[in-house]
Amino acid sequence: MFKKLPVRFDHAYEKYVLDRREVWENLSQIDEDKTKNTVIGFLKAWNIRNVNRIAPISLGGALKELNEYFDALRGKSLLSLNFDEKVNVDGKEMKVSDLIKEIYKRLSEVKGIGSTSASKIMHGVIP
Repeated sequence: MFKKLPVRFDHAYEKYVLDRREVWENLSQIDEDKTKNTVIGFLKAWNIRNVNRIAPISLGGALKELNEYFDALRGKSLLSLNFDEKVNVDGKEMKVSDLIKEIYKRLSEVKGIGSTSASKIMHGVIP
């Protein structure tokens, strides 16, 4: 009855998220240029305000710090996520819900990163 239609993504999403998976999936290797050209580029493409206030070095540093947190969520889907599940992050057990809060909190501490930017970045890392 229903046809499965091919999925089409916005050009900016393809360019900054899908075509640059190697950046999003290797946050331990992110540098100022990758932060500026991929992460901040993605936010600019989505017309996020105040992106000029974001210091690529600060954001890149936060993403490096959060790499292990994001790694604990890789392969999980928001649709089937168990927020009470405990995952190991750097030798410490954390509930998934607390892990997500910690990621969001740390990203929000970066000057120029508000709630929308933080959630967009989180989606870029774990689509």
